[in-house]
Amino acid sequence: MKTFRSGFTLIEILLVFALIMLLMAITTPLVVGVIQRIDVTSAQESLYNALLRAQNLSRSQTYGEQWGVCIEANNSRYIIVAASDCTSSRNNAYDEVISISDTITFTNSNASYIGFERLSGNVLGSQNVSLVLDNGQYTKTISILQNTGIIRKDQ
Repeated sequence: MKTFRSGFTLIEILLVFALIMLLMAITTPLVVGVIQRIDVTSAQESLYNALLRAQNLSRSQTYGEQWGVCIEANNSRYIIVAASDCTSSRNNAYDEVISISDTITFTNSNASYIGFERLSGNVLGSQNVSLVLDNGQYTKTISILQNTGIIRKDQ
């Protein structure tokens, strides 16, 4: 009578291991790409929402202040402020800080402050604002039309 041993051979284990490694090699770049795209999209969404919030606060003249957004690219954050610019003395108690991934870079057609007029909500200054967020792989844009105050983001 023969006895059979149960278990896996070394070749079977190596084949399974090789298949797992092959699947990981194929999926890792895809996952990294998705994460990079999500980082830029998330930064765009948070900046878009910060701009809308500052615009609405200016329109409603909350605390009797003019509102805007300071973009601190070197600190990877946006700050919603109740002030006419980022450098003047302001009441920091009103500041709302939004942090983003430090892999995101900004290109701004204007300064690092985007302010909104009281009541109308139009962007301060005499030109349209274009903000570009980039992480080296993906780029997203937010535009603000000066005369109407309309804030648009690309999809």
